[in-house]
Amino acid sequence: MKIIIFGTGDYYKRKRDYLNLFEIVAFADNDKHKQGLYIDEKPVISPEMISSYDYDYICTMSLYEEEIIVQLVESGVNEDKILRYSQIGILANETKKNRYEYLDDSDIVFITNVTDYSGGSIALFNFSVVIKKMGYKCVVLTICDGQLRSEYQRENIAVYEEINLSEKNDALINALTKKRIVVCNTIILRFFVEVLQRKDVNTLWWIHESMGFLTARFKAYKFIVNSNLHVYGVGPKAIELFNKQLQCTSIDNLLYMVKKVEGCKGAFKDSIVTFSIIGLIADYKGQDIFIESIKLMSDYDLARCRFEIIGKKPNSFYTKNIDNLLKENGDIVIVENMSHDDLMTHFSNIDVIVNVSSFDTMPTVVVEGMMNKRCCIVSPHTGIANYIENYKNGIILKELTAMELSKEMSWILNNQDKAREIGLQSYEIYEKHFCAEIFEENVRRIIHSCIR
Repeated sequence: MKIIIFGTGDYYKRKRDYLNLFEIVAFADNDKHKQGLYIDEKPVISPEMISSYDYDYICTMSLYEEEIIVQLVESGVNEDKILRYSQIGILANETKKNRYEYLDDSDIVFITNVTDYSGGSIALFNFSVVIKKMGYKCVVLTICDGQLRSEYQRENIAVYEEINLSEKNDALINALTKKRIVVCNTIILRFFVEVLQRKDVNTLWWIHESMGFLTARFKAYKFIVNSNLHVYGVGPKAIELFNKQLQCTSIDNLLYMVKKVEGCKGAFKDSIVTFSIIGLIADYKGQDIFIESIKLMSDYDLARCRFEIIGKKPNSFYTKNIDNLLKENGDIVIVENMSHDDLMTHFSNIDVIVNVSSFDTMPTVVVEGMMNKRCCIVSPHTGIANYIENYKNGIILKELTAMELSKEMSWILNNQDKAREIGLQSYEIYEKHFCAEIFEENVRRIIHSCIR
C-alpha cells in the first residue's frame, strides 16, 4: 500500500508507528520552508508535485484537514483517494467480523477524536463519570489515545484506541446499533454521526466548537434530525455553529463543568498587578494583541504590572512572530509548559485573566478564573461573554483591539477595589452554570430524556 502523508506535524507523529507499516512515498506540505526537507528518509514535496507520484491514498494528517481536502480535489485528486485522519484504519482493512466483542457488556459508548487534556476531552470525561454514577456500563473509543486515559482508569472506565473510527467501518457501526446510547464528542465526528443517524442508532452529539475553529470550516451539511439524534452545544457559540453550518435548529444547551479547587489566595494582594493570558499560542488566541496592548501603556502603569503568557508553543509562523514581539518587550514572562495542577496552584499569583480570542466557544480558563474569583477581561467573540454583566462580574472588551485592552488594563490598575469585587461576583457565574452539581443535574436530566 503506497501512501502520501499530507502534513508533517503532531498529527503524523501521533500515528507514525501505524503509518510506517505502509509504504510512505512522500510527505506533502504547504509550508515552503519544509519543502525539500526529509522526514523519516522520505521527501517533503509541494502539493503541486503529488501528481508525479504513484500512490494508493493521500492521508490528511493536519488540523487543516478541510482546507487540504478542498485543495486536493480542486487540483484534480480523486476524493476517493483521500483519507481523513479518522479513516486511516482503512489502510489495514481492519474491519473484521466479531472484532468488537469488548463492546458487548457496555450500555453506553463514548466516541471522541482524542483523550488528552484539551477542553472537549476533559468535558467528555466528566460526562462519562456522571453516567457511570448513574449505574450504566461505559466504554470510550478514541481515534488517538492520550494522557487522559489514566483518569478514565481511575474511574474504571475502559478506553480503546480505534484506528478505524470512521463512518466507513461497517463492523463498528453494526456493533453500535445494539447500544442504549452512543455519545459523540465534537463537530469532528459529524460524518460518523450522519451514518449513526441513518442506521437509527440512538445518538447524543455534544458540540464544543464555534464558528472560526478550523474543524468548523466545512461546506454545509443538511441533517434531517430524527428522534434518534439528540444534539447539544456548549453555549450560544456552539449552537450558532450548528445552526449555520449544518442548517438545523434542533440543538439544546449543555455546558461543561469545572472542578472546584480550594485554597487560592485572594487577588490584588500585592502592589504589583499580574495580568495573565493562558492557552495555546495561536493566532486566534490573540497573544499578539496582548503584547501590543502592553506597548501602549504608560510607564507609570507598566511599573505597577506584571505580564504572563502561559501556553504551549507549537512550531508555527505565529509562534515565531510572538517570539520576535517578545524580544522587543522583555517585561513579559512566558511559561511554555505548565501542568493543569500547577496552573491551579499558580492562580494564587494571578490577579487578572485576559482572553482576547477572535473566536472561543466557552474558554475553560476564564471559567477557572471565575471559580478562583479573578477579574476576567474577555473578548466579545467568546461564549462566556453572554453570561457577563459588564463591570459587574467581568469585563467585556468593546472591540477586539490592543488599544481597547490597554484601556481596560489601565482601568483595573486605577480601580483595584472594584476589580477585586468584579472577581468575587464572577464566582456566581461559575456556581450557577459550571459547578459539578449543576452539570450532574443537567446530564442526568438529558440522559433520562434520551436513553432507550
